Amino acid sequence: MSSSAGAPINAEDISPILAHSLMASCALAFFIFGLTSSIIGPTISDVAAVIGVSAATAGILRSGRQLGQFAGFLALGGAADKHDLRILAFVGGLTMAIGLSMVTFNGFTLAIFSAVVWGIGHSAYNLAPQVVIGRVYAGRAPAIMTVLQGVYGLGGMVGPWFVELLRGQGIHFIYFISACMVVVAGALYSLTTKDLVQNRQAPRKANEGHASRALSLTLLPFLCGIMLNSGAVFTAADWLYSHTQKLTNSSTQQAALVTSAFWFAMTGGRFFLGFITARCGERAVIRGSIVISTVGAAAMVLPFSSIELIFVSAVLLGLGLAAVYPILIASASNLFANNRGSVTGYMAAAGAFGAIIMPALQGWITSTTDLGMAVLLFCTLATAATLWSIPISTPSR
Repeated sequence: MSSSAGAPINAEDISPILAHSLMASCALAFFIFGLTSSIIGPTISDVAAVIGVSAATAGILRSGRQLGQFAGFLALGGAADKHDLRILAFVGGLTMAIGLSMVTFNGFTLAIFSAVVWGIGHSAYNLAPQVVIGRVYAGRAPAIMTVLQGVYGLGGMVGPWFVELLRGQGIHFIYFISACMVVVAGALYSLTTKDLVQNRQAPRKANEGHASRALSLTLLPFLCGIMLNSGAVFTAADWLYSHTQKLTNSSTQQAALVTSAFWFAMTGGRFFLGFITARCGERAVIRGSIVISTVGAAAMVLPFSSIELIFVSAVLLGLGLAAVYPILIASASNLFANNRGSVTGYMAAAGAFGAIIMPALQGWITSTTDLGMAVLLFCTLATAATLWSIPISTPSR
């Protein structure tokens, strides 16, 4: 079944078997995204030994992957509007697998290049399920995407255990098996979903430039909001552990527990808030998330914080940040239904940019000042200012 690019397709118009296979293949894709994203940390020392650098230097591989994701999302969003999403997913998955498998080859330069290729492939594969969910489910897409991000979190939780299970087989085997899983998941998506895109070259209109500027202005708060939200998530992920130890003089086990509480609240919150979004709507969930995350971030920077208060703050922060990213992407996609792929690409690129810049800025502040988690508090407050009145419109569900 085909339709014009960006045109809404009701879930009732496709067979139940296709609808179920679509959801299953999208859930598998997000689980694989989470799993492969979480194997870098537990394997960084092993990868560093293979490519001949220190573990600290090898940490740049994560930055290389994020840079590839940023470039890929920015460049490939339009392809999702014009081409078969099955091809985009399969080629993206294959590219991602090539990058994954080459990361553990000898040589630092090749490893960095492979990480960038990994990120570009990830962005192409990631675009396909996000765009197709928006086309098929429209008004239900924010809720569905929130749950799928919860599946991503499950993959992230499984990743370290997956590494430990296979560690005895060697680092090359771990990354090779991960690459094989990506290829299989991409192939399953391509085989079990229909082409929901019809190639189209729309005639250029006289006022197209004005329309593009209007689109850019309307999309701006979404872009800023998702950049700030991603910045807050990854700032907390990267710096919560050391901040807890520094502020409360806690043990490594207590700091690890606080970090785990943040991720547990993020993952569990996405499953929970996906259903709340379906029942109460995106605007209510966004506003509630803003309040909860701001309270959590503010409590976290108090100079008299205890380990108990930091723990509660981490849970509130994770719950408050959980649903914002998927709701913003799906809602922006619904607002610009004729350009779902491009808008999804721009939004995901803005999120990747925030994930690169904000943790680095927090690192600089931590090393040069006594302002604590200032970037985290700034991100949550700025998100509140940007998104409180954001024009989220919900198509019929």
